[in-house]
Amino acid sequence: MTTRQHSSFAIVFILGLLAMLMPLSIDMYLPALPVISAQFGVPAGSTQMTLSTYILGFALGQLIYGPMADSFGRKPVVLGGTLVFAAAAVACALAQTIDQLIVMRFFHGLAAAAASVVINALMRDIYPKEEFSRMMSFVMLVTTIAPLMAPIVGGWVLVWLSWHYIFWILASLFTFVPLLVTLRRCSVISVS
Repeated sequence: MTTRQHSSFAIVFILGLLAMLMPLSIDMYLPALPVISAQFGVPAGSTQMTLSTYILGFALGQLIYGPMADSFGRKPVVLGGTLVFAAAAVACALAQTIDQLIVMRFFHGLAAAAASVVINALMRDIYPKEEFSRMMSFVMLVTTIAPLMAPIVGGWVLVWLSWHYIFWILASLFTFVPLLVTLRRCSVISVS
């Protein structure tokens, strides 16, 4: 494997992990909805609001992060977004009421949008037009693992631990990704 191929593999892997933010934080969480309703003593509709506010935050975040990435550069937006995502996951894990969880899930979604928006711009910055489609399909291939495995992992975590650990896992995973981006000495995400 040449150095360029190795670098492309690393870029695809890192960007694929970043693209997993949205599906992981929804699909891993779905098996826990009935348990959260029971623990907080609220109807299912209240717990489902956590999904609605997450998606609302995600939608609003997409409007914000595009211009931010153009103004401040891709790297600060991606790193900031993933770190805020991890902090919001910790806040979700520590939520004491359903209202706190609903609010924190909004910020969770808002932060997840950073990676989603910046990935497409990064891919266009890194790869020439001829390679863009092929490399983007590899990123999406890595990303498709999340909706396939997340409900299984979420259910397993729910059986062996508690719903709080779903958020601890998300926080740990997406604290690791910025470290990977920062430590990786290649042009991934350094594009301004």
